[in-house]
Amino acid sequence: MKNFVTKFNIVLSGGLLLGISLSFVWVAYATAPNPGHNFTEVSGGAVQGDLIYGSAADTFLALAKNATASRYLSNSGASNNPAWAQVDLTNGVTGTLPSANGGRYRTLVTLGSDVVNNNGTANTIATCTGLSFSVTSGTTYRFHATIIYTAAAATTGSRWAMTGPTTTLLAYTSNYQLTATTQTLNYVTAYDTPAASNATSATAGNMAIIEGIVLPSANGTMAVRFASEVASSAITCKAGSTLEWW
Repeated sequence: MKNFVTKFNIVLSGGLLLGISLSFVWVAYATAPNPGHNFTEVSGGAVQGDLIYGSAADTFLALAKNATASRYLSNSGASNNPAWAQVDLTNGVTGTLPSANGGRYRTLVTLGSDVVNNNGTANTIATCTGLSFSVTSGTTYRFHATIIYTAAAATTGSRWAMTGPTTTLLAYTSNYQLTATTQTLNYVTAYDTPAASNATSATAGNMAIIEGIVLPSANGTMAVRFASEVASSAITCKAGSTLEWW
């Protein structure tokens, strides 16, 4: 009986040693785990400044650093992968930068086509559609309009003004032609002012300048307005006229 136990222990010990040996062999030659614990075993390595991102399921790549200052991450790479880019002010930002942080800059619109006022009632003011801008309550704006216009006859005068939402502050000047060498000049603090048109114009090549400052007390739209002194006699605000604000 004693010899049997001894032989059994020897066999059992030998089996355990063989099992342990085979385990070491299996570990030594086993396939590396995926994704693994070392980035170099997965996708080829990274260096200083690279950023690691997932390019597919359980797949990692390194986005090489960009040494050009300043660049920011965007989703503009293939399949919306991350890529280095500059800030795109045309579509990469949202909201309005407060003026205290340097968010004010000049914006200019150009009238794309003629706008005619030949209303059947003399001195009826109308908007020069296309020469306008949106304003926000409590924000101060400055504006400047340069307008080219024609008149149906030299005996047809005009008037030029601004309109918009209610204001805390409004002050602007408007000047526009009487003849080739004379003009009408107004300093006003109310919309659609002056109330009356002047008496004459050149038939072509007239210029009106409107510039001023406004602090609106409500959101709304500021717009250039104009009228013809004579019923059914056209004053035409010409394409190419501009309005800028800041």
